Amino acid sequence: MKRSIIIIFLFLSASILMSREITIKVMDKDIDIPLEGVKIFIKNTEQTGYTDKDGMVKIIIADNLDKIIIYSVLIGYSPLNKLASNLDEIIILYMSIESVIHGRELVIEDERIKKDEKLGVSKVIDSEEIKSTSKIGIVEDAMNSIKFLPGISYGQGFDPRISIRGGHPDEQTMIYDGFIIRYPLQWGLYSIFNPNILENIKFSPGIFNVKNGLTMSGLMEFESIKPDRGLHFRLPVTSSSIEFYMEIPLAKISGLLLGTKITYYDPIMIIYEKAKEQNPDFNDGTKFSTYPNIRDAYLKWFIRPDDRFECFINGIFVSDSIGLVYNEENDYKNKSDITTYWDFRYYNYYAIGTTGFNIYPIDKILINFLAGYEFLSNRFHAYSYEKGKNKYSDEFIDYCANHDPVIPLASTEYEIKKLETDFYQDTITNNVQTRLDFDFKLHDKITLSTGAGMLLDFLSLTGYGKYYRINYESGVPFYEKESFDIADDIDKQKQILKSYLYLNLLINIIPSKLELEAGCRLDHAVFIAEGFDDGSLNTYPVASPRLLLTYTVINDKKSIKKLSFSTGAGLFSKVPSIESAVTSKYGVNDFDLVIPKLLTTVLSSEIEFVFGLKIKFEGYYKFYFHRAYLIFIPSSDPDESTVHYHADGIGHTGGFEITIEKNLTRFVGGMINYSFIYARYINPQNENIKNNTTLDGEPTGYYFYPEFHRFHIINLVLNIKPTSWFTITIMNSLGSGQPKKRYKDKKMFAAVLDDEDQTIVEMYTRETLYDDFLRKNFYSKLDLKMTFSFYFPKKKLNFDAYFGVEDLLKYVFPSESVQTDRYSGEETLAPNPSTSFPIIPTIGITLSF
Repeated sequence: MKRSIIIIFLFLSASILMSREITIKVMDKDIDIPLEGVKIFIKNTEQTGYTDKDGMVKIIIADNLDKIIIYSVLIGYSPLNKLASNLDEIIILYMSIESVIHGRELVIEDERIKKDEKLGVSKVIDSEEIKSTSKIGIVEDAMNSIKFLPGISYGQGFDPRISIRGGHPDEQTMIYDGFIIRYPLQWGLYSIFNPNILENIKFSPGIFNVKNGLTMSGLMEFESIKPDRGLHFRLPVTSSSIEFYMEIPLAKISGLLLGTKITYYDPIMIIYEKAKEQNPDFNDGTKFSTYPNIRDAYLKWFIRPDDRFECFINGIFVSDSIGLVYNEENDYKNKSDITTYWDFRYYNYYAIGTTGFNIYPIDKILINFLAGYEFLSNRFHAYSYEKGKNKYSDEFIDYCANHDPVIPLASTEYEIKKLETDFYQDTITNNVQTRLDFDFKLHDKITLSTGAGMLLDFLSLTGYGKYYRINYESGVPFYEKESFDIADDIDKQKQILKSYLYLNLLINIIPSKLELEAGCRLDHAVFIAEGFDDGSLNTYPVASPRLLLTYTVINDKKSIKKLSFSTGAGLFSKVPSIESAVTSKYGVNDFDLVIPKLLTTVLSSEIEFVFGLKIKFEGYYKFYFHRAYLIFIPSSDPDESTVHYHADGIGHTGGFEITIEKNLTRFVGGMINYSFIYARYINPQNENIKNNTTLDGEPTGYYFYPEFHRFHIINLVLNIKPTSWFTITIMNSLGSGQPKKRYKDKKMFAAVLDDEDQTIVEMYTRETLYDDFLRKNFYSKLDLKMTFSFYFPKKKLNFDAYFGVEDLLKYVFPSESVQTDRYSGEETLAPNPSTSFPIIPTIGITLSF
């Protein structure tokens, strides 16, 4: 008898030791209150429980489980399935009342680990936020959701580049379903990331872990919809596009997504051009030779024969083109004696295809593999000419007579017969990527991650150019012809191999309280081209250690849901486009090329209240070293002109951000944030040339504020929901502190053309210089959107419609730059390019099943 009791006791003790307790909390999704009496099932086990008045329940599960599927049921609410993977923290479920459920929320199936925000690291934008802020404008672009986040500054008008926390736009990296995107633009203005194909966006400006690199000032991860929800279709139609998506289940273990999008502007542009013809005051002389168009196609397939293995294939194809023609003879605003004609045509073809798998060989190990191919053909052709007669002014005649030496004038007028420029370029990029990642759960509190990968770029460039420009030599302007032909360049074909490996450790020192993440990655790059010595240029490997510590002071108290602090530091690096453009003509040797580096430190705090209000503060400091820049060294003989490469630039960037967020309930929700950014850079070398600049137009020899810098930025996103089917969205961005160039006095000079007669032309120019104190006025972007949503339960059909107007204030903040006519010297304010197009309201309708 005693032996039996001892055996039972030992068995129960072993069971207790081999089990653990998890805590689940259930909340009402709409009004954010705890739900009592919810029945909880843990799938594939016999464990159940009911929530108490605080919506809490504790359940015992086996210790060897690292993820579970929770099924919750409550009368009047939609049943909910949720996959939980972080079992050391409180698992929160949000249930919706059946009478207000819309579409895909009828039954929530979440059998994959969703990306979560992490203090000091990232911000996650879910599908509802993407739908609210991205689906507006003549092109629905997911980057619209990014632009309203703290720390973001961007150009006005047709400038799509964004700066993250004072960093150069080239420093960021974009990833689509794990694949690094090299050229994510359409028309050079909008991103390829269609909001109708996305599940969420993870934006990481902080200390993200060493698994991700090849970036310096920010990482954007775009995750597309996974076709695992059964049979679905969607038909979004806007005033400028039509799309169709079909999600097809293949048995119970596989799914397929097929989609296409056709963007057309023919009707809008035809009406716009007819209006210009009828009203000469608006006729600017431009016409479309090819109306703007975009053609997209999407594919996504997965198969999951069991819970331990999944394989997938993804694909995107994009093509876009545009053609513009300008004839000054048809420009009613600009009637001059010297007329101008230009023709610009742009074509872009882009495709990616990826495949990979995820394997759980045992419960404690996860293996991810990804391989992909990317193709880009970016081609444009620009042709122009100037012609006409003009009289010399009296001032110019006096200038030539008193010049030393005297400039002889054959008559009182001159004629430009046909001054032609021609520029063509075709860039073809083939990119191959692969990576292999391992996650080892060494202990309930310790996860070890390691992996390696490589990217191989094949660059092929063809092109030629013949153009004229005004240059300066010792402060004296002169007009000269320049030309190039890449066909003769031995470096027109180049390969760049980038490889990396990393090791990362995540330790939950005190579960739900104190977490430490530390790791290091090693990046290396080699440039291969026929013109380099030994056929290649090598670089020194870059080690990038990173560390992040997160402490949660309060977790799920009566009024405060969470109070956390985070601090960390890390080193980041990326091969910039400048070094990708380096050729053998620059005279660089092995290890002369240096990969730029960035040291980032972050301090963050966040408090989240139970009623859905979240306040976040983040401060940061970034130090740049080994910044690369190119300097052009002119010569009286154009063939003797050279370009010098330097990698001794440094920079300092610091600032802070304050964000207040309110979850969207039945009535109101949104976000307001303020960012202060301070960024100063220096390119030390000026090659002893006064007022010299880099090829990118940055000053040399002293500290400067970069062109994309803004001191203050305020963003507001407000969703007002007076009824369950109607939402008003207001999005506003206000910024100040953009550097403004200083204009020197206008100069008149004699330009000698290279025609048969060596024609002397009266010309004017105005030199611009960087000024450390001049700043442009405020800029503001205001978007307004009204959304209507209806659900028909019997037909399981969703109907969504919106009316939107983008950039309502673009005429309020005009450009402050000055344009000088080089033939007459007349000075006018140069308008913002976007103001030449009217404000066009957009309408969108989506049917989904």
